[in-house]
This record gives sequence, C-alpha cells and structure tokens, in this order.
Amino acid sequence: MIAADWYHVYPDSKISARALQLSSALDQLDEEDVEIIEMLARRLAKE
Repeated sequence: MIAADWYHVYPDSKISARALQLSSALDQLDEEDVEIIEMLARRLAKE
C-alpha cells in the first residue's frame, strides 16, 4: 500500500486506482448506503 499511496503504483489488477481510493470509505458504510452508492454510480456511468 505504501507504493500505491506514495508513488501511485498499483499491482497488476483489474481494479482501478479510483476504486482503490474509494474502497476504505465504502467499507465504512452501512449496507443500505452501499446500495444507494452503487445505484448512483451505475446511473452516472450509464451502464
């Protein structure tokens, strides 16, 4: 994680840097809030 935080170097992964940055905040949400965030993200991404 230090390499990611300090140098923005991430291991080969399909998970984007943006998703990794949001992961700790998302992990702190209640399940109901996660559902709202997921719905909003999908709506804005126009999937």
